[in-house]
Amino acid sequence: MNDARLLNVSAIKAHALRVSAERRAGKFERVGESFLEQVEADVDTVVRQLANACPLPDGFRPVATDNVCFVTQHMDEKLAFAMSDVVARIIQRRVHRHPSVGKTLQG
Repeated sequence: MNDARLLNVSAIKAHALRVSAERRAGKFERVGESFLEQVEADVDTVVRQLANACPLPDGFRPVATDNVCFVTQHMDEKLAFAMSDVVARIIQRRVHRHPSVGKTLQG
């Protein structure tokens, strides 16, 4: 993972191990760096999909926004909660799909 972390690594590890305990009979006891990298890659994909969710029609160029922020603090908080739910589902999906080999969740 890069130096400027966008995700709470300790929370990801804790949730992955909780999912393992509740849904996979505690099969996994550790979370590998590659698992964390894959979660971050999945989150990056979701962010890119959100950024591309409202394309302009062909032939239209975007109008410059001059670095104006259209989002309020309330929207920031709402997005943070929604994104946390998305990250939790990404983690759970990765734990469910992980093969039952070894004790470490890998990417």
